[in-house]
Amino acid sequence: VETRHMLETNAAFWAALRAEPENLAAIEATLQGMAANLTNPDEFQEFDANFHFEIARAAQNKMLYRLINVIRGQIQTWIGERLTLAPDQAQSFAHTSLAQHRQIFAAIQAGDSDAARAAMDHHIQTATADLRRITK
Repeated sequence: VETRHMLETNAAFWAALRAEPENLAAIEATLQGMAANLTNPDEFQEFDANFHFEIARAAQNKMLYRLINVIRGQIQTWIGERLTLAPDQAQSFAHTSLAQHRQIFAAIQAGDSDAARAAMDHHIQTATADLRRITK
């Protein structure tokens, strides 16, 4: 979680400064996929993970993108566990996650690097707290 936090908050920061129009379109497409699959955990998970990878791509830093891809499996497992270990809370988690992803994207789209980093920090902290609570 600490490694993911370090990598992804910085990816959001740099994406806000460097994202090209095609990066913004790709990130937005993942949000649309998440919104369309709020009741389908498997599909939602795929779009959720791709959101994070598109931000890494938008940072325009090949090494950062590669490092985030190294932990891709852990990210996907983490997202999946959050949605499947507490099926009664999956809808709530999905809605919260989508709202937080939209905040991250808005900051990136606005070019506000500090807000993008803060929004990603909040998202990772919230998701981590949820996962720790349901795996106790």
